Amino acid sequence: MGFYVLAHMKPYSPGKPIWEVQRELGIEKVTKLASNENPLGPSPLALTAIQSYLSDIHRYPDADTVDLRAAIGNKWQFKVLVTNGADELITLISETFLELGDEIIVPSPTFSEYKFGANLMGARVVHVPLCKDYSYDVDDILAAVTGQTKLIYICSPNNPTGTYMKKQDLHQLMDNIGRSARADWGAP
Repeated sequence: MGFYVLAHMKPYSPGKPIWEVQRELGIEKVTKLASNENPLGPSPLALTAIQSYLSDIHRYPDADTVDLRAAIGNKWQFKVLVTNGADELITLISETFLELGDEIIVPSPTFSEYKFGANLMGARVVHVPLCKDYSYDVDDILAAVTGQTKLIYICSPNNPTGTYMKKQDLHQLMDNIGRSARADWGAP
C-alpha cells in the first residue's frame, strides 16, 4: 500500500501570507480572514497565560493534556480529545477508520486535509459538488453513500466558501444516512 499512497500524496498548499499579498498587490493594509487567523490578534488572556509558562519553555509539554482535558470536560460534561489542530484530528480519524478501498464523501470544494487523510490510508474520495449558492445538497450527499463509505465530512462553516450546513439539513442527513447505506447494501 505504501507506493500507492505515496503516488497520490500532494503537499499542502496554504493560503498566502499577508506580506506576500501586500507585496504582490502593492497595498499596505490587508485583513486576512482565511487560514483560521484572527485579524484582531491574540487574546490578552492568552498572552498572559503564555507569559506565565515562559520560564518552563525548556520542558516538554504534557502530551496527554491532562489539565486541559479535565478543565474542558468538567465544564461541558463530556470527554475531550486534544489535538494539534484539525489536521492532526483528521489524520487520526483517517488512520482509525479507513483502509485501502474505503470511501469518504466530501462536499466540494472544501478543506483539502480530508482528501489528504483519505489518500494517506488508500481510500477513495467521492466529491459531491456544492449547490450554485455554495449550500450543501443533502440528497446528493446521501445518494453518494455506498457500501464502501466510511466517513462523510461536513465542514461547517465550510472552508473555503464560509457557508454552513443548516440545522434541519444536518438532521435530515443524520436521520437518513442509515437508510441510504442500507439501500445501497440491499438490506431492508
